Amino acid sequence: MTKVKDILNILNEFAPADNAEGWDNVGLLVGDEEKKVKKVLVALDITLETVLEAKDEGADLIVAHHPLIYKPMYNIRENNRCGKIVRELIKSDISAICMHTNLDVAEGGVNDELASVLSLRHIGIVPKTAGLLRYGYLPEPMSVKEFVYFVSNILSCPVVRYNDTDKDISLVAVGGGACGDYMESAAEFGCDAFVSADLKYNVMLDASYLNICALDAGHFCTERPVCRVLAEKLCLSFEGIKVKESTHIPNIKGFIRNGI
Repeated sequence: MTKVKDILNILNEFAPADNAEGWDNVGLLVGDEEKKVKKVLVALDITLETVLEAKDEGADLIVAHHPLIYKPMYNIRENNRCGKIVRELIKSDISAICMHTNLDVAEGGVNDELASVLSLRHIGIVPKTAGLLRYGYLPEPMSVKEFVYFVSNILSCPVVRYNDTDKDISLVAVGGGACGDYMESAAEFGCDAFVSADLKYNVMLDASYLNICALDAGHFCTERPVCRVLAEKLCLSFEGIKVKESTHIPNIKGFIRNGI
């Protein structure tokens, strides 16, 4: 019978916990490593809705990208978001494993998968990005607007932010989630475009100065593809368990007034 610790071991082989940033919090965050597992729910985030979904599905374990607990918790109470989620996990006897920055840099992890779903070719690691950003070439060059439509359609983005440039897009750097600090490295490497999320105003201004198309496709949309990777890996590694990807999408809406 598969146990939580067996799943944790496989995930650590794929994305070693030692590769996580020092500030990060990864691994088994809630639960018992000896607990038997028959069904796993894979999600990007552990929200209350995700836990309730896991309960409805009869899941014993949630495997997620974003850690539920970042900072020390001084209480676990119903009247704060994190406390309520932890209490619900414990009451429901559902364990929680989180693979965060170690999954970002892993071979085949968040950023390799983002590059793959965007059909990039000859994928490699952008220098000076701590092994985080990936680069690759589009099958055919695109205009900026063609590229923006392409990315938004592939990733199902409700809203995208971008800056225009005077060149076609061929060489692309990608960094799922908030990777804006590495945009200049992508430009130095010669990339025509940089796809990431949560890009600050000054990063967008710098992108125009550096003549690189910075495209903010949203945190959820740029990282969600890795859920499929995790689900497939667990299915291949453990024949005796069922694995399901979460269908929950965070209640974060976007509004486009004039379109692209």
